[in-house]
Amino acid sequence: LEKDEYQLLKSTTGEIQMKFLGAEANLVLASDATAKGGIAIDVFVDGKLDRTLSVDHPDRYLLFSGAYGEHDLVLKIKNAGLQAFAFTFGG
Repeated sequence: LEKDEYQLLKSTTGEIQMKFLGAEANLVLASDATAKGGIAIDVFVDGKLDRTLSVDHPDRYLLFSGAYGEHDLVLKIKNAGLQAFAFTFGG
């Protein structure tokens, strides 16, 4: 945990895995100064690629919006420097 606020990816690749119950999942993300041109993230929901994000500024990013239920979420991060702050869920 960096500055008691966020997780920082220091390696060139990383992964976040979790299960959630809901119809929407969001994550507040930013990129640090070492991430030139943004950070690519492939978002997999229930084993299928749902979307690809490019994180180039601090914001709340939509990870999933769909049917209410239990879902497996996997974020495959492709660059160092990602800052992950807080998840929010809806549904």
